[in-house]
Amino acid sequence: MVSHDVQSLLHTLETCVLSIGRSGGRYACPYCPATGLTERDLYYHCPAFHINIMNENIADSFCPICEVRIRSPMQVHIHMDHGPHKWSRAEAEPAERMTKLYNFSLVMCRHPITKKYLLCQEFANQGFWCPGGAVDAGELMSTAAKRETMEEAGIDIDLKGILSVEYNPIGKDHRADNMVRLRVVFYAEPSLQGLSQLPKSIPDFESAGACWCTAEEVISKIKLRGGEPRRWVKHLEEGGVIYPLALLEERISH
Repeated sequence: MVSHDVQSLLHTLETCVLSIGRSGGRYACPYCPATGLTERDLYYHCPAFHINIMNENIADSFCPICEVRIRSPMQVHIHMDHGPHKWSRAEAEPAERMTKLYNFSLVMCRHPITKKYLLCQEFANQGFWCPGGAVDAGELMSTAAKRETMEEAGIDIDLKGILSVEYNPIGKDHRADNMVRLRVVFYAEPSLQGLSQLPKSIPDFESAGACWCTAEEVISKIKLRGGEPRRWVKHLEEGGVIYPLALLEERISH
């Protein structure tokens, strides 16, 4: 973890450092010699200390909590199947009711003064990527865009427009007979509050952190998870079209 924020350091010390060996837990970290961890300790310990370990380095191994061989990356398994995420999901609704339509919001955020772009560092050393993620049940796509940007990058934003609306029938996956992906790529700028906020520096499952990058850095200098940030930076730098937010009609049905 590299941080320029005192509060971030204090938070991490309290939740991930000082708790090691003091909680009376019976689990050991699969990455390092830390022992005496509870399920909650391990949930926060892994991303705080080991967020950049490559997925394949510890795949196909035993989970220290459920003691079974897993095929998915260890960080993903612990985050999705254990700790607070699992407990909140179990209270919400049974897994068999998961929808077959998966909605995602992605955000290209540009600073109005510096003209730099906000990118997140993905876990497992995958590279940098745009803030974004899945839309929660009952949540608007625009709300998800703001929430994901705050969770992954630590910046409050104002949505200014839409760059793309994408519909992609994928077919079968392990969660449903037919999976369809709907994704909206938003254009945003920091809000008045966001202009004074520092990018996220506490690593967790959402991201290892975030930073502001110049167009040149995004296009040719930094490692990206994929080519999409490069595509949209070029689009914006060349004065490409930004569609109005009214293109997406949103409403919550009760």
